Amino acid sequence: MQVSRERPADKWIFAGIKLVDEGKLDEAHASFCEAIRLEPQRSDVWHHKGLALLEMGKYEPALTAIKKALELDPNDYAAQETLAAILLITGKLEEALEAINKSIRINPKYPSSLFLKGGIYQIMGRHKEALELVSGALLLKPEYPEALTLHGLILTEMGCDAEAIKDLDKSVLLNPGLETTWKILKRIESE
Repeated sequence: MQVSRERPADKWIFAGIKLVDEGKLDEAHASFCEAIRLEPQRSDVWHHKGLALLEMGKYEPALTAIKKALELDPNDYAAQETLAAILLITGKLEEALEAINKSIRINPKYPSSLFLKGGIYQIMGRHKEALELVSGALLLKPEYPEALTLHGLILTEMGCDAEAIKDLDKSVLLNPGLETTWKILKRIESE
């Protein structure tokens, strides 16, 4: 006889993730809240709640949920990355950089953390360092359309339009719905 390893909050977490994918963020949030009620010491539930709140544009409650996740598991590099994203969105650039550095120290081979740090450096005008980080993300995950777009954007800012077009073309092949990529390509072509 096989013993079920399902924990009490699992069905609510899985339901919440599915609801997020469907764009039903209020329902997803409610599902994560129920999961927290059942298992308040699970950091992953708090992280999912924070992600849902982030998607809803509720940055302060998202920040509170992510900080709770990190209180429960300080080595959760994905939650640390989410913290960095919230801090970046709310204009706290130096704090975002500190948070993403923690994520990378915990897991230096997490492509989205390298991508996010590259984005922070790009905003700061540190193009060479940004390019190195985004290149590192692409080495780990070559078919990463958002990273290809950022790589292309950085290259255009460095005056390397021909190289940028290759990245941007690959990005739109992988994900034709990335509007930012199309805008950058149109801008390059009109120059």
